[in-house]
Amino acid sequence: MTNRVFTYAYSNARIRAMKPELLTEEQMLNLIHVKSIPEMIAFLDNTPYKPYIAELSVEYSGVDLIELALSREFAATARKVRALTPRVARKTVNAILGKWDVWNLRTVLQAKRTGKEFKEIEPYLVFAGILTKEDIKALMDAKDVEGVVLALVGTKFHSLLTPHLDSYKKSGDLIPMVNALYKAYYENLSKCVDVRFGDEVFVKRQVRSEIDAKNVMTVLRFIHEGISETELPKVLIEGGNIPEKDMGDIARSKTIEDVVNKVRKYFDLTPAMDEYQHTGSIVPFEDMLERLVMEEGLARLSLGSLSMSVIVHYLYLKEAEVSNIRRIAKTKEYGIPPEETERYIIGMGKHSILGKKIER
Repeated sequence: MTNRVFTYAYSNARIRAMKPELLTEEQMLNLIHVKSIPEMIAFLDNTPYKPYIAELSVEYSGVDLIELALSREFAATARKVRALTPRVARKTVNAILGKWDVWNLRTVLQAKRTGKEFKEIEPYLVFAGILTKEDIKALMDAKDVEGVVLALVGTKFHSLLTPHLDSYKKSGDLIPMVNALYKAYYENLSKCVDVRFGDEVFVKRQVRSEIDAKNVMTVLRFIHEGISETELPKVLIEGGNIPEKDMGDIARSKTIEDVVNKVRKYFDLTPAMDEYQHTGSIVPFEDMLERLVMEEGLARLSLGSLSMSVIVHYLYLKEAEVSNIRRIAKTKEYGIPPEETERYIIGMGKHSILGKKIER
């Protein structure tokens, strides 16, 4: 116990002192009920996002201003958390934050495929990993997707993407590249969670839940896109909570409805199925999986004390806050009423009143 106190007492105290800077549930509910994007910006101007809104409002406005302010503030928070993390947990925290490198690379690849410029994607980039703004700008200088991959020579990302270049040239499909990035990310993250004091098991279980969600989403995407299930074993990620036998059965599903029925004991996606049948889009499944995994994880990670779990819990709270504000901004942009918006919000813990309109 003494070693545990010595290792985590200072960092955990500093992290807990940062929690009052998070938006309260009352503030989040008030944000849901503002009438417009300008009102959202005015509201956020009275929160820790204020300096970023002030700085960026010279060049940006509307949803782009909100997106950029969120990204900048989250990246600054991530740097602060990384600096406060004890050496024994730094490998895990760095591995977790590596998801934003994958996010940024996916955004760059999609931009190159669709002919977008850096300025157009900047609001959606989050520089919380090892890739800097300058790195991403250099990648965006590449002529095309192949040029991006070549520009990554000397990094782990080059070896992950290169095997899928020929496939991309033939099909124009980025899914194999993106899957390779996420698979490598989660496999590395699983290895980076060392259980030293016991509470780290909460982090490990959260990683496994994320792997399950990613695998389920991959199966749904394959069915939706009409991709042969024979390709699935190459992209499914090992190490989730769902037993291998059950995952194999899920992977053999022929329809979206089959998947929803088979995963019900792990993820109840019934409400998203209703939206899918109405719109034909699989995005509701992705949104709901993110919500379910995040809400479960926040409740689980809150149980930790004097451990890595406290640090990771705060990172996830911050990520949930940013994700919620993004969701609210999008619903305002598309004119979705507040009572509908509440369906998309991530609850911030076990006793949260947010996001309770989706039945589980």
